[in-house]
Amino acid sequence: MAIEVEGAAHDSFLYDIARETLTRFSFDGYTHWPIWTPKGDRVTFRSGRTTPLSLWWTTADRSGGDERLTSVEGPMQNPESWSPDGRTLLFTQRTSDAGGDIFSLSLDGDRRPRPLVQTKFDEGSPKFSPDGKWVAYCSNESGRQEVYLTPYPGPGAKIQVSNDGGFDPVWRRKGGELYYRRGDSMMVVSVVTQTKLELAKPRVLWEGKYSHGVSSQCGPAGATSTNYDVTADGERFVMVQDKAGEPVAHQVNVVLGWSEELKGRGKGDH
Repeated sequence: MAIEVEGAAHDSFLYDIARETLTRFSFDGYTHWPIWTPKGDRVTFRSGRTTPLSLWWTTADRSGGDERLTSVEGPMQNPESWSPDGRTLLFTQRTSDAGGDIFSLSLDGDRRPRPLVQTKFDEGSPKFSPDGKWVAYCSNESGRQEVYLTPYPGPGAKIQVSNDGGFDPVWRRKGGELYYRRGDSMMVVSVVTQTKLELAKPRVLWEGKYSHGVSSQCGPAGATSTNYDVTADGERFVMVQDKAGEPVAHQVNVVLGWSEELKGRGKGDH
């Protein structure tokens, strides 16, 4: 797993599940949103070594140096999903006059980002389907978060997947299912993409209290970026759980003249 550890600094680590080893692969304190390339030989991330944050990648074994993927200056960029052939990266970017938008970046040609879904609303969490023909994403254009599908590279129809709110879609690696979150519920939709697109009715797969982080904010606060994943065999989910468990105080009471009150009480106490 590629994970980000937040604290005084933000750096990324690789966790070997079988060996239970955690290896740090960034040391500048500004590395966020690590995602794998399809072959698993590189990790893509956004870095704060530039202003605003921009897209980079590096070899997973740290045998090579970091490389910036685009030199185009612009708003903060968040890497989201690689196409199955590893040649195109989907990322989100905010502009000053709109919400979060979805762009694609091809490794071929001039490496200039091209808009895929760009509206006055917030779009986020774009994910390539396993066959690379569709992109699932979240948008708040209806007034609340919902999950949509659009053909890639487009243009084409925009199809709503969720029916009662939803955000942060993730595909089953082998295809056939699309997952997304709705509050504390993990939802699943059966999907067929071979000849024509066929979608089943969404259903609750399981429920549990896990951290949404910024991933639930498909709205004025910003476009989403998924903070969970599904293992390659589709048998396990990897979630972030807040284990603090301590209640947070939202009110402070200020008592004035408490020393005089204590003196008054003390006179009658024996």
